[in-house]
Amino acid sequence: MLDQYIVTPQDNSFRILLYGVLTIFFVIAFIYTWRANIKQNKIAEEILKSGKPLRSGKEDLRYDLLDSRRGLNSSLTANAWTWYSRETGELYLA
Repeated sequence: MLDQYIVTPQDNSFRILLYGVLTIFFVIAFIYTWRANIKQNKIAEEILKSGKPLRSGKEDLRYDLLDSRRGLNSSLTANAWTWYSRETGELYLA
């Protein structure tokens, strides 16, 4: 009878810590997305005030990502381009 084990409930501190970190991450991601949306809405409002029509989502993707005239200027790794020439409208690696 000396070989009996007593089973006790486990401590859930790791789960509590994990859920807390994930909650903080999701709150920060939500705030970042919300702020980006507010900025884009301000830009869209300025475009409408100037009298120009807004591009649709399909036109926006075509212009930003798939426009063959722009070549590498529209690559998805835009953070790799570090210098912009206003005269030519080209992006360069510095």
